[in-house]
Parts: sequence; structure tokens; C-alpha cells
Amino acid sequence: MATRAPISTNDRLVISAELGAVIVLAILPYTFAALYQGPGAGTGYDFSQIRDCLYACVYALQVMIPTLYIAWRTGFPWRAFGIVPFRFRVDLPLAIMIAVLTFILGVAAQVLVRKFAWLLPLADRGTAPVGNTFTLVAYTLCILLNAAAEEFVIKSYFLVRMRQWGGTAFAIFMSSALFGFYHTYQGWAAGLEVGLVNCLMAWLYLKVPRLFPFILGHAFYNLFVIW
Repeated sequence: MATRAPISTNDRLVISAELGAVIVLAILPYTFAALYQGPGAGTGYDFSQIRDCLYACVYALQVMIPTLYIAWRTGFPWRAFGIVPFRFRVDLPLAIMIAVLTFILGVAAQVLVRKFAWLLPLADRGTAPVGNTFTLVAYTLCILLNAAAEEFVIKSYFLVRMRQWGGTAFAIFMSSALFGFYHTYQGWAAGLEVGLVNCLMAWLYLKVPRLFPFILGHAFYNLFVIW
């Protein structure tokens, strides 16, 4: 895992440019949409339609592929971003643990938000699509790709590079804040809940820098709470 080390002014400018590009590419579109349409308006996708599921898959790839390129251009090995070979006996149990922990933390965060921020609209978790087998397969693929995009961009890339730029605490706070803003399309309460949960999950990722369990755990959690 790439950790913080003394960096030159030029390196700091390079990292700042990278992070700015990722924010513009991955975070701002949904945030601006939420501010324009009103928090809680949703994504605009109808997941009962295969077409919209595939559109969402394409959007996830549009976010993830450029970020992968930016990460490659840093010159760090992929393991510095938590991309290591998948080990079934290690990563699958870890993914299940992450899904369960995310659910527990999510419930706790929702209780906290409802208690101390009761003026915010409650999170809309959505429902699973009702359709044929092809629709469900497309929806599951959408969930998996979306989880991969979010986990790679926020934890694997943004968290690691921000840690180099400003230290661990700053990186956890900033990545969690941006992750929360990204989810304001579900409502301000949802954004706050997601940000709080991500603080602990980001800390865990720095302790266990393996990307694939976090992707699978994220996907398992989304499938569970929606279904």
C-alpha cells in the first residue's frame, strides 16, 4: 500500500491535478444532478428495463477506466492500490464480513442521522426490478460494476493518493465526504449516512488493502438491502 512520504511541490501539484480530474469525472456529475433536481430524486434509471441497466453499466465503466489509466500513470505497482490476485479462501469470507459490517454500520448511521438530523429527507434505498431473467442478470451486473467503480475510485485510488497528499485522517475525511456527496441523489440523509459508514470502511481498507473483497462486499450489501 502506498503510504505518505515527503513529496515535492511538483508531486503535490501532480496529485492535485489527478484528484481534481477524478472528482470532475466521477463525483460532480451526480452531485450537480442532485442539487439541480433536488436530493432524493434518484439516478433517473429505470432498473426494470435492460436498457437502463446497461446504461448504468456503461457509466460505471466510463468512470472506472479513465481512473485506472490515471492510477497506471502514477508509476506505482497495482498492489499499491490494493489490486492483488483474488484468493478465494481469503477474499470471499472477507467480502461477507465487509457486507455484514456495512449493514450494521449503515443501521447505526441511519439511527444517528434520524436522531440528530431529523430535518433531512430519509434515504431511499430503492427496490429490485421486477422483470424476466435477462433483466435480473443485467441488474446484477449493474450492481457489480457500480460497486467496482465506486470502490476503486474512492478507496483504491482517491483514498491512497489523498493519503500521500495530506495524511491518513485527511484522506479518510475527504474520501468519505466525497462519497457522501456522490450519494446525495438518494437524499441528504443518505449522503450523510454513506459518508459516516465510509469513514470506518476507509480505515479498514487501509488496514486490509485488498480491493476485491470490498467490491464484492459492496455488491453483496447492495443486493441484500434492495432485494
